[in-house]
Amino acid sequence: MDEKPTDPTMDDVPVRQDEPSNFPIQFRGFGDQQSAEKIAGVVSGIVGSMKRIIPLDRLDGFTFAADYAGALLELNRGFEASAPPTPTVEAFGLGVGMAVTVARDGLPKKHVVFASWIAEALAGDDEIAKRYALYIIVHELAHVAEFGIFDEAFPDVLLKPHATPFMNYFWPRANPTWDEYFACRMSAGIDAGLFDGYRDTLISVLEQGDEAIKTGLNSFRETGAYEQAANTVLDSLSSIMKYSGYLLGHADGLEEPPTVVEGELEAKLEAMGLTEWFTTLHQHNRHLFETSAGWKSLDEFDVLTASLIKGAALFGVHCHRSEDPDEAFYVQIFA
Repeated sequence: MDEKPTDPTMDDVPVRQDEPSNFPIQFRGFGDQQSAEKIAGVVSGIVGSMKRIIPLDRLDGFTFAADYAGALLELNRGFEASAPPTPTVEAFGLGVGMAVTVARDGLPKKHVVFASWIAEALAGDDEIAKRYALYIIVHELAHVAEFGIFDEAFPDVLLKPHATPFMNYFWPRANPTWDEYFACRMSAGIDAGLFDGYRDTLISVLEQGDEAIKTGLNSFRETGAYEQAANTVLDSLSSIMKYSGYLLGHADGLEEPPTVVEGELEAKLEAMGLTEWFTTLHQHNRHLFETSAGWKSLDEFDVLTASLIKGAALFGVHCHRSEDPDEAFYVQIFA
């Protein structure tokens, strides 16, 4: 890839009907042939528009399903996965779309699965619902693009186990912040009004994380169960990092980026001692985006693991890489 992706706007991605493309579009458990053909044409138009902005050669196809969870479970992955994909379930919302990693003739790709209402909204008359459905589709296509950019830069990494127990533990906890930063930055212009919702979501995640961390450390003080406490702190910070990626990516993708840290979010970050940490995380994600056309080493992503480890240290949980190749890390807790 010769240059970094540009941020599309609503005008760049019109909801129009094109001839069906050469990738499969499946409909499970809803609709009829006529509506399926109409929706397939609209989806093909969206992909055709986005292909002029981001690389989508790793798109395997789409599935729209009335039983979203079932479609994820039954998707042919083409390789032996450690666990089946499941819908995102959070206290503040449910997932309705996912770009799932698959292998086709040995090549890593993404198959995008959506709940049926996304397709129904595209074909309906409700303009607000249609815009949101378009946003969700563009967001998932951005995940496809980032996946392809990564695999072009680092072939033979995806679909394989991580090289060390340390990477196996920290990579899936630290890197979702980048995945969501990229996808949200690339889709922000489709629905700029989502900014407040992303900020409110992050505030909720911070509140949940704060409570979980306090509970976990109190339990450690009472029982000495350091491993459980460490996992609680790291998993809570992982979630905070992920949803920070949503908000920061969306903000950076807008034509006039708004002030992110103010009001209730500013107060919560300050109360948890995470203000400077949050700013640094923003800088790391932005740098990865701006250098994505020329990634040279996986070490460039180490800043995300470092952010997670430094965040844990702010709560007295210090993680040290183990010299034993069979162990991920060891923990010291001063809390």
